Amino acid sequence: MSKAHLRLVSPRAVIGTVAPRRKPNSELRTRELTEAEVERLMKAAKANRHGQCDATMILIAFRPWGARSWTLCIGFSALPQFNHPR
Repeated sequence: MSKAHLRLVSPRAVIGTVAPRRKPNSELRTRELTEAEVERLMKAAKANRHGQCDATMILIAFRPWGARSWTLCIGFSALPQFNHPR
């Protein structure tokens, strides 16, 4: 069976590569937060529903002895929720 509408084409000689779209962290984050900026962030976080918990997580993450993000997520999700019925 012959398919007249199809034709034979040669493969591309050079396979192109895609340039990365994401900028490196050194370009995105040129500096760290100052103490005053962290205080303002904590003050804004306290206005939320779970403000004290959010502000505490910000403080823990900012300090030199601070935790990594996954530690914060695991640690605070493991806390008992007393105000939610079972």
